Amino acid sequence: MKQRWKNFPLWLRGGLIGVGIFIALFFFYIYVYFPLVENNVGIPNNALILPMITGHAFPILSHFFVPYGFLCEFREEHCISWSSYYAINEESGSCVKPLVIEGVEGCCTTLTPQPTSFCASLSEKVGFFGMITLLLGIYFGIGAAIGKIIQKRKFKK
Repeated sequence: MKQRWKNFPLWLRGGLIGVGIFIALFFFYIYVYFPLVENNVGIPNNALILPMITGHAFPILSHFFVPYGFLCEFREEHCISWSSYYAINEESGSCVKPLVIEGVEGCCTTLTPQPTSFCASLSEKVGFFGMITLLLGIYFGIGAAIGKIIQKRKFKK
């Protein structure tokens, strides 16, 4: 096994070491760092600085980076503004969609298109695993670049 490892080019070894560091940091954050910094109300905001520097917080925070409904068609309409029939008649406004909320008859005055909940959930998963794949590539690339630099220096001597 050791001989096989030495047969790999240095850039590939460096890339694989970079991926190993990424995975080791992941387990460090999950099993050591976050349990140590957690308090009664959760993980403090300043505890995310170190994972942000190493990039491990980005998959966790990916739902803030990936647009809502990424890769989805906005088909379902949801009511974002509701009013009672009495208020609509007073303002002589138009009722877009009649509905009953908590036993009060009224109507929706503003409808907005939304993706289906299944598609929105799927897009969040794609964003999460996409960020992980991107980070793995970055760690592999950094390790490969370091391996390439070491390889060039070895052949110069």
